[in-house]
Amino acid sequence: RRLEADEEGKSYIAIAPQIEFVDGEGFDQGVDFKAKIDLPKTQNRLKLIVENVQEDSEPLPGFSRSELRQVPGSDENTNASIRLAIVDLADFDLDFDTGLDFKPQPVPKFRLRSRFSWQEEKWRLRTSQYATYEADDGFGAKVSFDARRYLSPRSWVELDVAVLRSETSDGFEFGNALGAYHKLSNRRTLGFSAAVFSQTEPESRFEAVLVRLPYRQKIWKDWMYLKIEPGIDFKRERDFNPDPRILFELEFLFGDRRKRL
Repeated sequence: RRLEADEEGKSYIAIAPQIEFVDGEGFDQGVDFKAKIDLPKTQNRLKLIVENVQEDSEPLPGFSRSELRQVPGSDENTNASIRLAIVDLADFDLDFDTGLDFKPQPVPKFRLRSRFSWQEEKWRLRTSQYATYEADDGFGAKVSFDARRYLSPRSWVELDVAVLRSETSDGFEFGNALGAYHKLSNRRTLGFSAAVFSQTEPESRFEAVLVRLPYRQKIWKDWMYLKIEPGIDFKRERDFNPDPRILFELEFLFGDRRKRL
């Protein structure tokens, strides 16, 4: 998924229709969405969350399970939940979500998330922990760490590391991603990212290496963006032969969300 599921900010709705071409598979299309809305008269303690981008079950940020495993539709569940902010401090958050996964039949799901962050002039560090329970898939847990280092006012690098274990995963799943980004102007950003996905069952092995070259441009004010992202996948299912692909995405953003790009 291309919408970052863990963005900071106030209430917002983000909708991103997309079309993607993968060599040997043809065209695919879909819509990513996430809405986070502060409920009135709750002192920002309760939020309504509706999304099909769920960071607690994806080992690589910005990549869906269907991208990692070539299983079409494997990550198309929609989740609707109420989020309670148990602790809401400047550098530490503790949230509890209760809601439903739609598969399409509704399935109860509960999630506890803690997050610690630290930021100074050139660095931003953040670690997140997730514990989940879903009536169909059982228990799951994920630990992630991400770091951003600003090289200049217009350039930065990012590192993301995650470990995931659940009753439906193939043992422990590991995601590692490294990216570099540069603002060409106030409206355009160009980046490069490379990611590695591995797991421990049936044996410890690499499953996929993914390379992306994202280009992002503001189309209209602060609520309409175009993204063009060519890339190459090297997957075990394809004997690590290169599979070129390209994504076209138009994102509509309503509200206040801080962008990573």
